[in-house]
Amino acid sequence: MKNRFSVNLKRIIAVDSASFAYAEVPLDRNLVLLAKGNWGKTSIVNAVRFCLLPELNLNDCDKKFAFKTPEKTTDKEYYTKDQVKNYYFQSVHSKLILEVEHKLIGGGVRRHCQIISAGNNYKLNRFFIASPFEDIAHLFWDKSKGTSGGRPDSPPGENLLSALKEINKNTTLIRNQ
Repeated sequence: MKNRFSVNLKRIIAVDSASFAYAEVPLDRNLVLLAKGNWGKTSIVNAVRFCLLPELNLNDCDKKFAFKTPEKTTDKEYYTKDQVKNYYFQSVHSKLILEVEHKLIGGGVRRHCQIISAGNNYKLNRFFIASPFEDIAHLFWDKSKGTSGGRPDSPPGENLLSALKEINKNTTLIRNQ
């Protein structure tokens, strides 16, 4: 079955999101997330869910995303849109990035990235660029800064679309259904 099209999730990246300055988690092999409580395991799983669900806003996020609150004492079982926005998209630099690999019929491999950021009025901006993460990583994190890296000197912030289009002119922003 060599002539079969397949899609593989390669990695999820959280930048200034979910209490991570920068986290890169491989998804293309077996993965076990082990840590104490409240260290980001569920946040990484939820970041993948953000990318896989087609939602374009955070309205009714209790029904759409169903991110559960850990506290048993609250009247609300699920996080509100304000809680989700403030946790995953706390700043203009907050991004969730999913890299995907396509194995094409007849051979060949291509990668693309989906980048999610917050828009106005609880909207989500979804950028799609037909480039591997290595081509765009410098926009989000400078691995040459210190032991664990740091934010680039000129992060794109709200100018992400133009920065991505400089890398690949076919980059698309989806804000409407």
